[in-house]
Amino acid sequence: MNTENLIQFLQYLRTENIISYLRDLDPLTLLNHPIIAVCLLVTLGALVCFRMMKTLAVVIGCMALWVAAAYTLPEDGTELSIQSIGIFAGICITVAALWIYILFIRQE
Repeated sequence: MNTENLIQFLQYLRTENIISYLRDLDPLTLLNHPIIAVCLLVTLGALVCFRMMKTLAVVIGCMALWVAAAYTLPEDGTELSIQSIGIFAGICITVAALWIYILFIRQE
């Protein structure tokens, strides 16, 4: 492999590029792709089938936080509103409370 090609490839993996790519990625648009939706449903179904509730709670909680961050937090250069911060904080507190209950309090 040529070193120029390697350096050019590594430029795509810079933190700023990764963050901007993830910021532009819309979670609900991503779910409209059939392959991703089927893979997600199969994974969630397997977790339910094998009774891996703790893993299922973490996966669903991370997805909820991602959707909340994508739709409630403002884009660059715009002002934060109290309503969007309240909605995001409420979702974060709810997910954290469910994780504490499922991971630590609930006995299987």
